[in-house]
Amino acid sequence: MGYGWTSVIVVGFSIYCTSLSKNKLDCYGDIENSDSGTELVCLKDDPGCFNCTCHKVPGWMTTDDAVKPLGIEIVRRSGRSVLISNSLISASLISKSFYSASYTNSYLSRLPDNICSFPRIVSVNFSHNLITEIGEIRCLVFLDTLQLSLNRISYIKKESFKGLKYLRVLDLSNNFITDIEPLSLTNGLPRLFWINLENNHLKSVSIKNVVLNKPICNLNYGNNRIKEITGLYRVNQDTFLSSESCGFLDLSNNLLQSFPKFLHLLDLSNRSMLSEVLHFKFSLAENFITCDCKLYEYLAEASQWLEQNWIEYSDMKCGNPFESQMTNIKEISKYQKFDSLVCNISRQEGCPFPCFCYSNPSKRHTVVNCSSFYLTEAPKHHIKSKHPVIYIFKRHSTLHGSNFNISLFCDALSLALIVAIPLLGVSIAIVVCINCVYKEDIYLLSRRLKFPRIDKNGYEYDAYVCLCESNIGIVTWSLQTLLPYLESYGYSIFFPPRDEAFGGFREEEIIMKLKKCRNYIFLMTEDFEIEGDSENALWCGLMWRNAWKNFRERSNDLNIIIVNCDYLRWKNSKNKVLKAYLRQQLAVEFSNKKHEVLDAIRKRMGVPKALASVFSATASKYNNCNN
Repeated sequence: MGYGWTSVIVVGFSIYCTSLSKNKLDCYGDIENSDSGTELVCLKDDPGCFNCTCHKVPGWMTTDDAVKPLGIEIVRRSGRSVLISNSLISASLISKSFYSASYTNSYLSRLPDNICSFPRIVSVNFSHNLITEIGEIRCLVFLDTLQLSLNRISYIKKESFKGLKYLRVLDLSNNFITDIEPLSLTNGLPRLFWINLENNHLKSVSIKNVVLNKPICNLNYGNNRIKEITGLYRVNQDTFLSSESCGFLDLSNNLLQSFPKFLHLLDLSNRSMLSEVLHFKFSLAENFITCDCKLYEYLAEASQWLEQNWIEYSDMKCGNPFESQMTNIKEISKYQKFDSLVCNISRQEGCPFPCFCYSNPSKRHTVVNCSSFYLTEAPKHHIKSKHPVIYIFKRHSTLHGSNFNISLFCDALSLALIVAIPLLGVSIAIVVCINCVYKEDIYLLSRRLKFPRIDKNGYEYDAYVCLCESNIGIVTWSLQTLLPYLESYGYSIFFPPRDEAFGGFREEEIIMKLKKCRNYIFLMTEDFEIEGDSENALWCGLMWRNAWKNFRERSNDLNIIIVNCDYLRWKNSKNKVLKAYLRQQLAVEFSNKKHEVLDAIRKRMGVPKALASVFSATASKYNNCNN
């Protein structure tokens, strides 16, 4: 075929390189004492071959008519069959020739009965049949490619492919596979580089079938039902043969809810070993990854490895918990937003009743929150944690017991008590934190809410107007007065009753649009419920929680403007933050004596987005004039 092959013998290894190779010893070696024609070789027009085993092909692929096709004859209605050879092939060539067997889109129920009579078969394609098990194929010692997709195979044994040292391509996609025994893909299979197991029924997969002690080009577990990666694979870094850097692991379109715990599964003590053991690309697309403490150790200490190897790292968003949905995972690492990466601790894991508990690795503490109950006794069982434990109790709770004998109260200043509790014979310092009445007030006063922000991040909208949409009066006032006034000054406003997409997924749209706005205008009326079970509380609470979350994360860029439309008084408010707004007179009063409610709102919004580029040089003067 004119490829220009050059054969080189190096210490018992048979190697094929192209004649263009300047240094033949740079080529990859093959299995020791390989038979002629089975060597992995590089194509002349593939310059990337010598950098990656994945580009290589068996030597017989480079020669015309090197592989003889076998026929097949159905002998039973049940789908049994036999292979037949071409009568023109002489007996002297049968033991030297390579063969292929292909029979697709039929009703074969098993591999041909006499398949072992042709041990030099290199390619088998029985896709789209009714085969239920792989059967005995270890006799096919020269087998390179096995295609059994679109069949009815349900189980893969550890011994299924044992000894097939030349097997390079395995396609078992679109079957009914529910279980694969550990090491099934590495048991005497040094050349198995291409593995396709997508569109099966796998609910879990062993780490020994995910991280293989050999080079891998493509390992595809996509479109299964995988919820977890199980088992333990103690990796010896000195002897572990990691996958090619051009390799790819596909775990997309599964049911994974947590980032794979590679450090634990591989028993790696040092996170730096990740880049040495796992330097292939991988995909977790279309999985609902929970952003919790399990993700923290990777984002905080292995973000460079994630960025180099995780395909969707820049675009992947948190699937859970609810408050973190649609948050970009890379941004968590980039802006050090690790406070939200916590893990809830269940009763089975030691959280005392009736409290709820969570661990926060970024702050290196565990929280036991009992503030929802008036406890008269301290929890009898104490949670086990490698980090200090913070207990939070409700104000005015009087605790009695062998571990506590303290009355807890809260005054205008935050109060912290250090309590020594005997736990497992060791005196452990427990920090008991009491929520102070004025904690929110102090925080809001430090944010300078009456002063506008400068748009440094190019937000899509200048403001998002939040209101109770069932209140016809406030909706009408907004449409006829507030919006025309602000838009006349060049502000870009997102007003939900007017601008929301009809028939869309409203919850997701609210969260997304809030992230694209730099001001949140809350028109507070008596029916604006933040908490409760009513429909108003559902949507108003969603807007409030996400706006407050965004503000806490980017208070230098964002502002919350509360307009008190119904003479609301702080003593009647149940929400701590809203109560602090009203108590510190940070809200814009709808009925102020100067009748300047519209101007007051505008002055807190800053320079309109449309004018920012034009008047960027005078932006600070504009704000000073407004103030």
